[in-house]
Parts: sequence; C-alpha cells; structure tokens
Amino acid sequence: MTSSIEFTSQYKLDKDYYIECYEQSVTTDLSLRPYYKAILFLLIGTGMLLTQLNPYASWFLIGLGVLEALGVKFNKSWWLMRQMISKAANSDVLLTINEQSIKIDSYYVNKEILWNEINKIAVTQKGFLLYHDKTRHYLSNKNLNHDVIKFISNKTVYK
Repeated sequence: MTSSIEFTSQYKLDKDYYIECYEQSVTTDLSLRPYYKAILFLLIGTGMLLTQLNPYASWFLIGLGVLEALGVKFNKSWWLMRQMISKAANSDVLLTINEQSIKIDSYYVNKEILWNEINKIAVTQKGFLLYHDKTRHYLSNKNLNHDVIKFISNKTVYK
C-alpha cells in the first residue's frame, strides 16, 4: 500500500554531493583485475622496445600503460575532477517526488523518471540507487525527509 505523497527539495551539485554519490554508487575492485589493461600495454610496449620494432610506438604504449594504471589507482579523484569541471557543477537542482514520478530539474537537466520505468531500487547507507534504462541515478537521504524515505523504501519491496 502506498500513500499519497508530494515532495520538493532543492540542493546544490557541490563537491560533497559528488563525493557521496561516488562512494555510494561505485564498487571498488581491489584485485589486480582493473590493472590488466595497463599491464598488457606495459608488456607489449616493453616487448616492442626490447625487439626494437618501433621505438615511438613502444614508448607510446608504455606511457599509455602508465596512464591507465594511474587512472585505475586514482579513479575517485579522476571522476570527481571531471564532475567538478563539468558545466553542471555547483548548479542548483530541484527534486520533485510524487506517486507517479521523480522529476529532476536544473539549468542543464530536466528529467522525469516514472516509477513504473525503474527496473530496480537499491538501498545504500546514505541513499538510494535507481536503475533506469541501463543508467543509475543516486538520491541522497540528505535531500529527502522521513516520509519520502519511507515511501521509496516501500517501492523497493515491489521491485
């Protein structure tokens, strides 16, 4: 049973929001698996360098391997930097949640997600992940009140 709800909240896409979004939505793999591509580039580049096949291409592949390894190691910082230099950074967002949909309105994004179009709702420590059309949207509990959190939690039972 769902109750009638109409909720509106406004928040800013600042650094703290992006950090929370990353920490709640990205699972970090601590194994060597994310480094496989970097290792492959380094091995091919080193092999080409040792056989003197093409020194420019080999140094390019070695550099590419180093950059790939750094990208994996500093994934959070790299992602956060890209978000902070985007045009949407530090803009205000108006979030509206009702029985039919979730609306996200800002200067750069105007999106409405109907509840019946959401494939899955995952509860995180600090919010909700909404899976919709091969994408994920994060809703922070900081921007929601108790009734809305309860409303969305009830929706997770049916997904």
